[in-house]
Amino acid sequence: MVRAAAYLLSSNVSLALLKMTRNILLARLFSVEEFGLISTFAVIFALFDMLGYLGLDRLLVQARDGEAPRVQATLHSIQVLRGLLLGALLFVSAGPLATLMGAPELTWAYRVLAVVPVLQGFLHLDMARLQREMKFGAQIKIELISEAITICLIYPLFLIFGDYRAALVYFVAQFVMRLLLSHLVAHRRYELGFDLSVALRAFHFGWPLLLNTVLLFGIFQGDRVILANRLGMTELGLFSVAFMLTLMAGNILAQTQQRLFLPKLAPLQDDPAGFAALARIPLQSGLVIGLAVAVGFSIFGPDLLLVLFGAKFSGALTILIWLALAQAVRIAKSGVSVVALASGQTRISLLANIPRVVL
Repeated sequence: MVRAAAYLLSSNVSLALLKMTRNILLARLFSVEEFGLISTFAVIFALFDMLGYLGLDRLLVQARDGEAPRVQATLHSIQVLRGLLLGALLFVSAGPLATLMGAPELTWAYRVLAVVPVLQGFLHLDMARLQREMKFGAQIKIELISEAITICLIYPLFLIFGDYRAALVYFVAQFVMRLLLSHLVAHRRYELGFDLSVALRAFHFGWPLLLNTVLLFGIFQGDRVILANRLGMTELGLFSVAFMLTLMAGNILAQTQQRLFLPKLAPLQDDPAGFAALARIPLQSGLVIGLAVAVGFSIFGPDLLLVLFGAKFSGALTILIWLALAQAVRIAKSGVSVVALASGQTRISLLANIPRVVL
């Protein structure tokens, strides 16, 4: 367990550093206003990534019969259908979304982004199935290699296009790479199929996750939509820098905890004593690390932001600490989400986030 935890943590830290390198390159190459325009791509992707989210990869790990080929084939089919529907929806709604973001000139760019949900729909889920055996190599290879290769494209694309189009091409290229790698590292042949009982179980497992992700979009991305619509791209660029910097710490822990403890806790669903004993670890570690993030950003956060992104983003310092505190709270409760997911109680996260949206 300790060795697996160290492996996952180091891999997630490496991935976070690659993503941070990407964000630093974009922030350094483009003006604050253009960085705001580029940030809208992430907002639109987050919206359509959350729509129709059923946690199919998590179900493949959590389900007792997740090894069965018919289960994986059915989940592949559901994922393909979801991707095609979301791609079509994004294409036809690109104009209103661009107007909502206060940038109607980006309509064509959002239509290009419609290919991303389609690409995601054809991802091979074997990388999730392998995690049942505590084999994380496939998932990690996909994430690290796709990020590392496409980062190398940013500067050449900037020289070619000279504006936000470079980031758009980079974004699509990254998902093409992820799709290819998911099939290259898979141990099983990619298959489509359909089993009604599995499909109904996937819906039962996933509908609370779907509603929860809609709430999370409002929590994490709704303010960026309001900023873009009401205050413009410059303010959105400042907010996005502070948001991404603080979000990195939360994502490292959340992903590490889920990948490490979900495959360990899921087999203990019929062993209450063993489940409760192991569940204490993610619950307690989340509280400790959340406190560390709050203190760390309070002391080092402002200097870190200026060093990484430059003085032109100094306007983001006024909100940095508040965003760090929000992420610290998110980290503190991340262990609860993992334990609930491992026991199949997907409604817990949904109920926990309802008050956050109301407030």
